[in-house]
Amino acid sequence: MSSSQRLIVVGVDGSPGSVGAVDWAAAEAHRRGAGLELLYAEVPTPPVVGMEPGPVAPVTAETAPSFLTEARDRVLLAWPGLDVRTVPMVGGPASSLITASADADLLVVGAHGRSMIARLLLGSVGHHVATHATCTAVVVRGEGHGATAPVAVGIDDSPTSRYALEVAFEEASLRGVPLVVFHAWQDLPITGYGVWAPPPGVTDELRAAGEELVATALQGWPEKYPDVEVHTRVEHNHPVTAVVEESAHAQLVVLGAHGRGHVAGMDFGSVPSAAVREAACPVMVVRPPRAETTA
Repeated sequence: MSSSQRLIVVGVDGSPGSVGAVDWAAAEAHRRGAGLELLYAEVPTPPVVGMEPGPVAPVTAETAPSFLTEARDRVLLAWPGLDVRTVPMVGGPASSLITASADADLLVVGAHGRSMIARLLLGSVGHHVATHATCTAVVVRGEGHGATAPVAVGIDDSPTSRYALEVAFEEASLRGVPLVVFHAWQDLPITGYGVWAPPPGVTDELRAAGEELVATALQGWPEKYPDVEVHTRVEHNHPVTAVVEESAHAQLVVLGAHGRGHVAGMDFGSVPSAAVREAACPVMVVRPPRAETTA
């Protein structure tokens, strides 16, 4: 795989969620002209209590589970000529994928693991990867609602949200589909004294502010992407509810890794955190390019 070639890394564990993630990642690799890396991480057997831990045997192509080879063969059958390689290793699935994200352009993972225990212990891999990956991450959920379904992006007034809008335009243009730009706002926060009722006129002001936020964020982008049909939606709704509702009609939801409520030292917001667990389509969580995050 050329050092200059774009790289998509996808986690493989043989589960139905993993199969969907591999198929999604392969289609994206073909669409983007990228290489595809199928990563399988085998959790080492814990040592017996009272005994010294023995050396951990590496996982090789010969000792890796058959589903890894089957995944590669299925990809090549659907996309002949795609640059695909398998990477078996020993380690935690989430930590191995996060380490791999340092060299990837896109990191893809399924929503759940192989079993109920995997859903409890490894099912959080998608959330953990989306939280800590150093590149854009996609948690593949639902069915994506077809190739003509729109891309949706949720925005607020944060810098990460502005970058998410840029990525969403690129994704919609790449797929040749419309883009839905939505913003949700609330005026009824619950306090220790109950629900605050806004004075007359505040609701209209908040709606107007949301519409202005969306209009300002969009300035210049329709001209840069004239091929993308843009729809806007400003909703009086909880942001998490708005994301889940939009995901019911989209093939992809794009979100910034954190929004207005970002606190120093916290890398993930409540909205993307809920989306990777509840959305009805794949969720793409973006961060600014590495050059910007390290500046």
